[in-house]
Amino acid sequence: MGLKKKATSTMKIHLFFTVLFIGYCCQIPAQRNATFPDSWDTNRDLRGAQGQVLAWTHKIDTARPYEYKHCLILFVAKDSSGKDEYFVAEMYTNEKPFNKWHYSAIHFGPDPPRMFGFHDLHLEQFDHRPSRQEMYKLLDRWMFKLTEEGWIIQEWGIDEKLWMQYFGFIPERI
Repeated sequence: MGLKKKATSTMKIHLFFTVLFIGYCCQIPAQRNATFPDSWDTNRDLRGAQGQVLAWTHKIDTARPYEYKHCLILFVAKDSSGKDEYFVAEMYTNEKPFNKWHYSAIHFGPDPPRMFGFHDLHLEQFDHRPSRQEMYKLLDRWMFKLTEEGWIIQEWGIDEKLWMQYFGFIPERI
């Protein structure tokens, strides 16, 4: 009986690593021109009434037990003079059931974090429609990527219609 239990346990471990390897090597292709999955934001806590999701991904770290979802959000609002303002934000959630969203930020400073230095909050306001160059510069500064080496991608997508509608281009690299 003990030998059978040990063999079953070994098979489960082998199966786990096989699935992990396949997931790592065979990343899910991007869903271009996709619509943001409503299951990610059933109460609209992420998007609010006016927000739109430009790109999204669900990642699992292969080196540690950590997974998260993050998105690139666009809000267009009128300022006091009636002119359009564009707000671009990166939001994330990392606690199951993945329904509490936070603004992403990068901390620059010594350890321990949050004591000294500063945070670059991933929220940018434009008083004009952002250009291709401005959007790429922003994404580079935030180090926003839908795929990363060492991560398993569960799901990801880009809403190309929204990119064309608001920025006049479809991103070639994210």
